[in-house]
Amino acid sequence: MKFYDISLPIVEGMMVYPDNPQPSIVRYASIPTDKVNESIITIGSHTGTHVDSRLHIKNNAEGAEASPLDSFFGKYKVSI
Repeated sequence: MKFYDISLPIVEGMMVYPDNPQPSIVRYASIPTDKVNESIITIGSHTGTHVDSRLHIKNNAEGAEASPLDSFFGKYKVSI
């Protein structure tokens, strides 16, 4: 069985769902001044490849952590 990662990279300026915030990536530490390169990433919950849980549309419902792992693989059609 082959597995394909269909997740999209999160970048500034990417397409987002209407009225959702654009991703913001702000570097706050940089080599050589700092020991590492680090950024603050701010995104809306509908940014890029994601899973909507029942909680998305109903208060007090289950979150994504309640989704069985086997629901995340199988035959899919990818539309872009």
